[in-house]
Amino acid sequence: MDKTTRFTVISFCQQAWASRGVCAETAPRSSKEIRAISNLYLFNGTLAAIAWDELRYDCTGKTIFHPELMGNLSESNTKTIFPGEVFADTAQFDRGIRTLLPRYDEMLDAIARCAGTVLEPAAQNGTAKILELGCGTGELTRQLLSRYRQVEVVAVDYSARMLQTAQTKMAAEGYENRVRWIEADFGAWANGENEELTAAIGGGIHASVSTLAIHHLSDEMKQKLLGRICQSLQPGGCFFNADPTLPENDAVARLHESIREEWAASQGTTMEAVRAQIGNSQPYGYSGKDCLATLTDQLQMLKLAGFNPVTVPWKYYNLAIYGGFVPTR
Repeated sequence: MDKTTRFTVISFCQQAWASRGVCAETAPRSSKEIRAISNLYLFNGTLAAIAWDELRYDCTGKTIFHPELMGNLSESNTKTIFPGEVFADTAQFDRGIRTLLPRYDEMLDAIARCAGTVLEPAAQNGTAKILELGCGTGELTRQLLSRYRQVEVVAVDYSARMLQTAQTKMAAEGYENRVRWIEADFGAWANGENEELTAAIGGGIHASVSTLAIHHLSDEMKQKLLGRICQSLQPGGCFFNADPTLPENDAVARLHESIREEWAASQGTTMEAVRAQIGNSQPYGYSGKDCLATLTDQLQMLKLAGFNPVTVPWKYYNLAIYGGFVPTR
């Protein structure tokens, strides 16, 4: 077994142990212990019994894994992706995210309506401009363009493959001339590091939105980004973000997880099946693995950035849309 394969196998098994409350340092060393802790695991979206007798883990750390079981390791468990790309296969994103997150379409509709509180009046005097940070596959982009005919979207994302998907969608809808695509890390824009990016985004922004992206930033970077957004918006402009929030305690966290399990079941699948399609996310630019903040903390960040008033127009358990307006004077 080559080093790469061996590392993948060990990492995969450690994930299985961790999901059952076993830390890597105290991971079981015998097939009997492993079998007792984890006799079922998910492969390729299907629960399959694992022949743990085929796995041996001795005191030297040498691992021997049955070749047939190696064939069950899906690309989703091993393919490296950027934070926010979620699924190893971009073609799975639109369907998968709707199973992973309850009421995803309702959330998109709600944030588009929130942006419209500023976009509709602004469009009466010409084309309104909206900055979308982390546009992904363009699902919200399409909502904005279809709902508001006098709107131009500046769509920023660092994922080339998600941008390509979004561009294909907008071209099919005839919206390609109303979007400016920017492949970049919006964290660099928040830090004022990239003059070309700043020039590309430009000014005259009436509204800004983001979905499922900002929670990948550290709290320090979240605050910097909110400050930059507030400074870039016109007086009276608005910003709204749709993101998961940090549960206030373990009881609430368990409640949120149960809701997601119920939602997945209502879609004819399980959370385990959905998670099996999730790629191996590695940090990129200023984004990393989930860095959630409580809704209370998020609202405080908005106030510190200069937004007033701030509001939470939509919420479903730990999923929330929150934002605020730039004072007119």
